[in-house]
Amino acid sequence: MSRNNDSGNGHRRKFRNVTTAHPCPICSKPDQCSVSEDGDYCICYRVGEPSKAKMSKDGRTYWAHRLTPAPMPTEPRYHLADGGGRLADADTRHNIYHALLCCLDLSDGHVAALKKRGLQNGLKAAGYRSLPERRRYRAVRKLIELGFEQHLPTVPGFFVAEGNGAYWTVAGRAGLLIPVRDAQERIVALQVRPDEQGKSGKYLWLSSKKRGGSGPGAPIHVPRFKGDKSAVRITEGALKADVATHLSDMLTLGLPGLGAWRRLPRLLQEIGAKTIRVALDADACRKRAVGDALHALTKRLLDRGFAVVLELWDESDGKGIDDLLAAGKQPDVIEGEQVEAVARRIRDAARIADPRGNSPKETVPSGQCPLPALDIISNHLRTYYRPTFRRGAVLYSDAHGRIISASEACFAATPQVIDDLAMASDAPRNQDGVTRSLLPKFFKTWAPVAWRGVLDSLQEEEQSPEIVQSASEAFRANVAAGLHTHVALGYKHRDEEEMRVERRTLLNWATLFAKSGPWQQVRNYLIWCRREDQGNGATLRIALRVGLFGSGQAYLRSLAEMSQYRFAQLCEMYGVGMAQRACGQRVVELTPDFIAELGAAPAMEKLDGTVEQQSSREPGEEG
Repeated sequence: MSRNNDSGNGHRRKFRNVTTAHPCPICSKPDQCSVSEDGDYCICYRVGEPSKAKMSKDGRTYWAHRLTPAPMPTEPRYHLADGGGRLADADTRHNIYHALLCCLDLSDGHVAALKKRGLQNGLKAAGYRSLPERRRYRAVRKLIELGFEQHLPTVPGFFVAEGNGAYWTVAGRAGLLIPVRDAQERIVALQVRPDEQGKSGKYLWLSSKKRGGSGPGAPIHVPRFKGDKSAVRITEGALKADVATHLSDMLTLGLPGLGAWRRLPRLLQEIGAKTIRVALDADACRKRAVGDALHALTKRLLDRGFAVVLELWDESDGKGIDDLLAAGKQPDVIEGEQVEAVARRIRDAARIADPRGNSPKETVPSGQCPLPALDIISNHLRTYYRPTFRRGAVLYSDAHGRIISASEACFAATPQVIDDLAMASDAPRNQDGVTRSLLPKFFKTWAPVAWRGVLDSLQEEEQSPEIVQSASEAFRANVAAGLHTHVALGYKHRDEEEMRVERRTLLNWATLFAKSGPWQQVRNYLIWCRREDQGNGATLRIALRVGLFGSGQAYLRSLAEMSQYRFAQLCEMYGVGMAQRACGQRVVELTPDFIAELGAAPAMEKLDGTVEQQSSREPGEEG
């Protein structure tokens, strides 16, 4: 027989009935009671004290007694600070997450919920588990016994708790654990569907970021699938993608959010997909965010040369594609030349039904716009620029891949905005109706106010919950451009007697100045370097202050205007470096991966936008 224990990790213990040779250790009777195979627990039907009474499935009262002392958490040898906020590589995350899931069980309630959604068999093999409310450290202790502790500081979801001593445990609310996999079927992140839903959403990432550790980012889920991958479906949600893949025998990718569609083309090329079926939720025609994402995703895929198919269905048959398939129904298919036009009509219908982008229950009839000018212009700014976050007085648009200033956004109204303003509740009027000639000035009056409202509604870049790929690439490129600029310095080589002036990049000078021992500064530039001897050779370490980019040829306005604190935050966010101290100053030490990228760059970008090939000749050598 087997029963659930009360150890808090959800694992099922196996129990054996007592016998005459091995009676119950609590009541000394040879029948009814049972003892766990590991000898830790006894189920007694006669003696209760000091345990609490419980009820068995057949209606009998029993008491669970602990026979051995409860094991205490292991004192940690590593802490989150040892990880420096870095994210472990995919292989390491997979190994640790897989081991963690093997230490947990799947509750009967979660099994029933998964089967209700359409997943019938192989639930534990798929990696679904239950994250318990208490005593999670017991599962982590097994990971430590397997030798994983040194990697825990860089794997999202683990942290050191401070209670009766310090110990490693797992973050997150109790609920269903959902593995999120990459194209190589590695578990690169875990999501939790909390048992008790709150304001944070239905699905939460297992993360250590709030405690100073690393976050998982927002990876796109690729379910395990052995069939043909030339045709792939796209939907939103990891669990929804698993269900749709299982029910339709077609690989269905799960977006972590509507904004993640921008990263899809590269992943689809990696998978080898040719035909893409877009199956976002059926409320795309009445929710602005879903409608905009549907049209933008469709257009991006068509522009990249994919064959795109739209899967549409009535919302009464189910909100998501998983609900539709679980009901035994199939979506309507739109393909060929109609795809882009249909996606655009869905987007336009959503904008009419949801003009403010907050999905109201009552829709606005077509041709009407009972909104004031401020709301109309605000909606235009959000729709056209699709801002992601703000940088001081400007906003960043991932859709446009650049920053947008107030002078650009408020310069002049488009013809469509003029038409919308003509229907505004506060449009300028005379006895004959709306005065269209005053609408451009009307726009100029309200545009700065609307701009400020949109700006105030956005988070600062370093507070953004998701990594914006285009912003990350731009920031990394700016830092690289500063380090690849050439400066002239006098330098005397070891085998030469006279000093000569040479032009090298700041990166090359740092490589040349680096020595074993303390940090070395590259002349008066705010960049330091050193070499650290290791078993497999010497490792180059480089640290710098943001003031480096405000000096001389390394000037980059986007970086030079930042504070050191904000620069360090963005470096950590985008994997450029970590905040440290060197030579008594607060600096950012570049990560080994970023230094390797800098050294491997085949060309450098000048500040004027031209590209200069790296010379293969040594400085000072005649051309």
